[in-house]
Amino acid sequence: SWGATQNLDFEPEIAGIGGAVYSTVGSAGYATMEGTSMAAPNVSGMGALLLHDLATRSPQVQGSERIDLAKTLLMNTASVPTAADGSPAAPRQVGAGLAQIDKAAGAPTTTSVSATETLTASSNEVTVPAGGTATVDLTLAPDTASTHFIEGWVRLTSTTGSPDLVVPYLGFVGDWNAESIIQ
Repeated sequence: SWGATQNLDFEPEIAGIGGAVYSTVGSAGYATMEGTSMAAPNVSGMGALLLHDLATRSPQVQGSERIDLAKTLLMNTASVPTAADGSPAAPRQVGAGLAQIDKAAGAPTTTSVSATETLTASSNEVTVPAGGTATVDLTLAPDTASTHFIEGWVRLTSTTGSPDLVVPYLGFVGDWNAESIIQ
């Protein structure tokens, strides 16, 4: 399933490898399978690996805070899938994108977007001090002539060899009840 929830959260939040997965088939051996039943264990496994990694490198982060950090790291370092023509997949279909455990485990920073996000950046470059935070304000000026979803990604590209960070965004303009349920 995919789409936005009633409060515009992503569904799904992140994607995993779900196509052409060589997997066990009961006691009959192996087969190539696809779908959510393949993607879910892929993302769950990456989450478990990242929680273990965070217990070692950030032991001060505990409980639900560690779970939230792992989720944020997986989402911020996801790869945005693209179509053959290079256009990105919609965040309503893939959430933050395809999870990448190698990038998430190596990410020294995370990003988040507030409800006041926009798409004109207050700065073209930002430096995040070690152990610190930095803020870039973004401004989104939507076309209010029609009822529609607004979605995409903000990509922060590293110049130091750290993983690039990606933050999906999703919004809605107009009359919520006027939007087609099925597109």
